[in-house]
Amino acid sequence: QVSLALLLGASTGYAAKRMGKVLMAIVGTEVIALQYMAVKGWVDVHWSKIGSDLSPSLDRNLFRRFVDTVTYRLPFTTSFCTGMYAGIK
Repeated sequence: QVSLALLLGASTGYAAKRMGKVLMAIVGTEVIALQYMAVKGWVDVHWSKIGSDLSPSLDRNLFRRFVDTVTYRLPFTTSFCTGMYAGIK
């Protein structure tokens, strides 16, 4: 069970790291595109409004909820979390 938990944890951590990088690249590209269009005068971006609209959806405990969901009723939670940490690292 420990070996399986480590393998599953490492796989989950690696996938989470990859998805996070892709998501950050997409968000960064969108911010740069919006800023470029604002500089050119094509759009008027209200960053404070965007920030206030997005803050309820950005949960600060997202990682904790992710770990709780993934490790729910797993008898090898410690090994899984160790593997996930190794996969993210």
